[in-house]
Amino acid sequence: MRTRYVSFAAVVAAATAVAVLGYGRSGREDDSGPPNPEVVRGCGTAQGGRLDPDWQRDAVTVGPLSFYAFEPFPTSGRFFLPVRPGHYRPFKVLALVKTGAVVTVVVPETDRQHVSLVYDQKVRPQVPRTGMRVRDGHYSVVFGACRGVHQENTQFGGGFVVAGPRCSRLEIFVVGEHGSRDLRLPLGRSC
Repeated sequence: MRTRYVSFAAVVAAATAVAVLGYGRSGREDDSGPPNPEVVRGCGTAQGGRLDPDWQRDAVTVGPLSFYAFEPFPTSGRFFLPVRPGHYRPFKVLALVKTGAVVTVVVPETDRQHVSLVYDQKVRPQVPRTGMRVRDGHYSVVFGACRGVHQENTQFGGGFVVAGPRCSRLEIFVVGEHGSRDLRLPLGRSC
């Protein structure tokens, strides 16, 4: 089977269309759509790799999106304590999106002092010694999965910066669906 790539421009166009056509927070009264994304990841920015055959057992999933940490999500808060004042170790989590889906992940405003996303390829979660500030991450990311691939999911590397242990809530918006779904991640604390 031949892989068809969704271009970066196509993912940006889809995200823009979502906002303009009434799913975005660009003047909509019911505020039911995602904000304009800070980071857009398309098929061309995906990564490959083999997953454990039973990876879904340890993943947190809602709709076409799964977060997988290669090890169970830590329920011990020690991982999420600061490595120096105001700086936290990024927690690496793979985002997997079902073939052909376009998903926006948003950190709600109420959690933005404590949680951010690190899926921008320019800001990688590979600074464990010095840590990162929560504000160094982003609060919304669009993932546009590849189409027509022989794999069920497209993989995007990245993670989270979390200021202290918590059960984090994320809003998940899927192109073609109205409104959002909640996803809760156990980041140092059970949900």
